[in-house]
Amino acid sequence: MNVICVPSGPLQANSYIVYENKDEAIIIDAGGYNEIAKFLEKNAITPKYLLLTHGHFDHCLGAKDFQENGCKVYVSRKDVEQIKKGLFTESYDMLYRPVEADGYLSEGRMVLSGVTVEVIDTPGHTEGGVSFLVDDCLFTGDTLFHNNIGRTDLFGGDLKKIKESLKKLFSLEGDYRVYPGHGEPTILSEERAFFAKWLKL
Repeated sequence: MNVICVPSGPLQANSYIVYENKDEAIIIDAGGYNEIAKFLEKNAITPKYLLLTHGHFDHCLGAKDFQENGCKVYVSRKDVEQIKKGLFTESYDMLYRPVEADGYLSEGRMVLSGVTVEVIDTPGHTEGGVSFLVDDCLFTGDTLFHNNIGRTDLFGGDLKKIKESLKKLFSLEGDYRVYPGHGEPTILSEERAFFAKWLKL
């Protein structure tokens, strides 16, 4: 499986292109459109699905454009209103194009373009935050970064819930490459050790 990170949008959110077949790629988060679209075109990759880890605008600013170009957009039902309204965009004086989801993410397995995606509910940064486990890769959005976590003081945030979400991720058997919503990738075992004392693991 191929995983390519393309930071995009005003906050340079990590957007990931995941594929086995270049004709049916999956995008995880779309902080912008142009940067990702240029990479896709240059490498002859066609996206079919856009999966959103959560509804904050810096992770879905490019969603409407991808949808209009044939991508099916999936998000948790609990973050549907966020992708419709584009909360916080007014602070950045930018145009936001509301998005209507084509489908909804719920905990469990789904197969898209021949790729098995395990959806894990990980609220705390937002009410509808999710992570995706694909092969040996864990896409955590803004739930878990390298030695850090996402903010819990914004709309839908909850410190208690994000702690429980971290415990859920750290309880996964084995080790995984972690691809966060911002910053560099990391390893789950490293983060498990880093947060062990704080979470009382």
